[in-house]
Amino acid sequence: MAKFFFSVFLLILLLISLLLLAHTDKGAKKNTQNALNTFDFKPIKLKNGTDSEKLYLIKCGSALCAIIDKDKNVILEDSKNIIFTVKAENLAEKDTTTKTEKPSTN
Repeated sequence: MAKFFFSVFLLILLLISLLLLAHTDKGAKKNTQNALNTFDFKPIKLKNGTDSEKLYLIKCGSALCAIIDKDKNVILEDSKNIIFTVKAENLAEKDTTTKTEKPSTN
């Protein structure tokens, strides 16, 4: 009798695990589709690439970075081969936050 309950418990645990994996997969697909639709990635250049290539950084892991091009082809590249560029909005935001006012002299 104990073996039967243990078997049922394992079966229920397996089903719950599969449902959680399916839920996680659906959420990841939704987040990925939203990211691709908004296409708000940082522009980059490859050290061995051409200047005419438009490449964008998706995410970097511990060893490789995921890069996407304008045709939505994904490339894995070593981070040492990437030249990171700065967005114009980030420069403008940094300039406004780093400016300090000079004290007035009376």
